[in-house]
Amino acid sequence: MSTTDCVRGALLALLVAGCGAADPGTSDSASSGDPQIDGEVARVKQSLGEATCGSVKPYATLSPGGAPQGIGSDYTYDDPLCRNAFVIEDDGVKAGESYRAGSVSGWDLFCGFHWSRATLWQKQASAFVQVQDVTTLGGTLAIVPTGQWFCQTYARVTAPAAGDYKIITAAGVLFGSYTRTSVIRD
Repeated sequence: MSTTDCVRGALLALLVAGCGAADPGTSDSASSGDPQIDGEVARVKQSLGEATCGSVKPYATLSPGGAPQGIGSDYTYDDPLCRNAFVIEDDGVKAGESYRAGSVSGWDLFCGFHWSRATLWQKQASAFVQVQDVTTLGGTLAIVPTGQWFCQTYARVTAPAAGDYKIITAAGVLFGSYTRTSVIRD
């Protein structure tokens, strides 16, 4: 990679991340204007949008009651029917309950290449049907009291109606690897 490519990438990361000013969990990422980046985003989105994802057995279930709660993966999430996805189930959800799905991981320049994806699947009759799909590109820089720096990126999904749901998520770095992910019920 040339110096020009590195500078271009850093500037693009700054533009995509918005200097961390925007809430990364409230919008679906738009085109970056770079075909290579847009292609990588499309690849990530396709892997989690498989029609069979709703039939995958959840790796964990949130406790009933609607209290804030989080569950995290251990890098081993994957299923032949839903590649690289971390699947959580939450039963008895009230309309309007929301979830943050994403990761906190090591940082790169401006956190611009970190992404998070969440799909929300509602149980309808005996099957789960996808009702929401949010992808976020670009995270915010978080500094913890110990002085460590992390990129935090998450996608937020909200239950449109009462019912039983699955939250299917993945997170990672564009042109890199998947990272640990978590689902937090707000």
